[in-house]
Amino acid sequence: MVKRNKIALIGGGNIGGTLAHLVSSRGMGDVVKLLTMLKVKP
Repeated sequence: MVKRNKIALIGGGNIGGTLAHLVSSRGMGDVVKLLTMLKVKP
């Protein structure tokens, strides 16, 4: 079984989206996840 590379990027804004695109287009990982933290005011 082939090991699959997983990459998590924190920050789904412009830079995070660009990095995710570059990682996926260069084949650096099979799974790319973008994580975004939102601040919620009470």
